[in-house]
Amino acid sequence: TYTLNRSADAPEARAVDQGLQDHMRDTITRETRPLNIFVHEQDKLIGGVLGVIVARRLNVAALWIDLQHRNRGMRRKLMARLHAAAKQDGCDHALVDTMAFQAPDFYK
Repeated sequence: TYTLNRSADAPEARAVDQGLQDHMRDTITRETRPLNIFVHEQDKLIGGVLGVIVARRLNVAALWIDLQHRNRGMRRKLMARLHAAAKQDGCDHALVDTMAFQAPDFYK
């Protein structure tokens, strides 16, 4: 029997998550490490990208550039530096999750 459930608190959801964790415990680490790059101008934060390394994957969590500093190539530089740092830390792939309206030309 298949059932649809929309609750994150469902006992079945917790059981599925626990089952996966138990299965993966011996094959990959659950350790996560933050990996962030920030840009300052005259001691003011004007942009940054937040990442998390899980096993050998970089998860890009957030990318923000101050409105006055956009369209100057800073996004690409931030992402390039983040990818280079992740590669040095042993990552071999990355995951970026975004909404369709968020800088669509950047992600093409």
